Amino acid sequence: MDSSYVPKVLGTRPQFPGGKGCLDNFIKERIQIPANFTPDSLSEFNNISIESNLDSAGKIIKYKIIQHLPNCATCDIEALRLVQQMPTWIPAKGERIGGVVRNIPAELIIRINFTPGYYENTSICEVGNKNK
Repeated sequence: MDSSYVPKVLGTRPQFPGGKGCLDNFIKERIQIPANFTPDSLSEFNNISIESNLDSAGKIIKYKIIQHLPNCATCDIEALRLVQQMPTWIPAKGERIGGVVRNIPAELIIRINFTPGYYENTSICEVGNKNK
């Protein structure tokens, strides 16, 4: 990062294009539940959490699983596959000293839920079906 650019305030967090409804639709349309997955694989946590780093353009440049589903290693593989397919996010914005707002790198947690039927009643994607 340019040493003259020190984010003072995070103006906006990164956002999936179209918002949460579009993220849910993206996952719903692409998720492939592994053949060895059973509801017994679920615990009090029904999702896989992936810590992701976005660059200042909103591209996911680094990611790692920080919460697994027990007894379902193939679910990890599927969750990572979905993250790799994601489009560029709307980048985070930060205020530079002097009042200039710029895109900044950011970290976020992406959760892929494996609860049966979780994505069935997702909200409508605000920007249509552009994430295919």
